[in-house]
Amino acid sequence: MDSSKHQLMKKKKQILSEEQKAQKKITNAKWHQENKDKERIYTEEQKAQKKITQAEWMANRSLAKVAEDKARRKIYHAKWWQDNKERQKQLSQEWYKANPGYFKEYKKEWGEKNPEKVEAINKRFKEKNPDYVSPSAVNLGYWIVYIITNYNGLGDDYCGQTQNIYKRMVNHKYLGKLNTDTYTIVKKCDTLEDALEIESAVHNFGYHGYNYGM
Repeated sequence: MDSSKHQLMKKKKQILSEEQKAQKKITNAKWHQENKDKERIYTEEQKAQKKITQAEWMANRSLAKVAEDKARRKIYHAKWWQDNKERQKQLSQEWYKANPGYFKEYKKEWGEKNPEKVEAINKRFKEKNPDYVSPSAVNLGYWIVYIITNYNGLGDDYCGQTQNIYKRMVNHKYLGKLNTDTYTIVKKCDTLEDALEIESAVHNFGYHGYNYGM
């Protein structure tokens, strides 16, 4: 590797102020906006040379350097997630709310286009898990009255009843309800009539839900 390039790579990263970081983001955003439609065309010789240069650079790294880089990236991502996890969770919830059923429709469309792959995936799964039973196919044998706090992101609470809490939460998530991973069980009932009666009483306190028109 050229010594001047090596020295540049070893140069300490410049420490920027918050104002400088913000200005750098603006400059980068403007550059990408102005150049996003421009196509960079490489000759076959240039492509080959680029691959050789990248391979040489990777080969020159010692195992210790590789391990150091991995550790540094892992620490960086862990710190970033710790600082941003609440915001990212909020963004995810907003996206799910704006795109209810997106992944289910995408999965269905992909399956229709790739039936052979779906069949192969299912076959491999059954071979590795011969005794597996989907939780969505197993009823509890009794009814559960449950509550989802702030189910729509607007501060409203939802109350429902079911014999299969797993299947019901999957369906709620598909329909755009938020916080389905933090539901609370209010009561376990032996009969549907008892569950509906309790659910109706909870709805009278302002909780959202259908309750078969009761």
